Amino acid sequence: GLMSTGLVELIKQLSKTLGYDMSKNIVHGLVFLICFVGAYSLTTGILTMDMVKYYIGIFTTAYTTYKLILTPGMKVAGLK
Repeated sequence: GLMSTGLVELIKQLSKTLGYDMSKNIVHGLVFLICFVGAYSLTTGILTMDMVKYYIGIFTTAYTTYKLILTPGMKVAGLK
């Protein structure tokens, strides 16, 4: 859910300047690259699964804090 929301937002932002088809190609390339680098890093031992879980936890906590606390707070304050 989190990744798909991020990808949809990225496509929206890129499509404003580059067009929808080009933005889809860019996002698909980025997803492939991230998956390839992640798989390569795990199989060669550069990253351990514990490190991946740790960083996913940090990212999830930061995103949740932003969505649940900062976004509504900014709307109440009239900043967004």
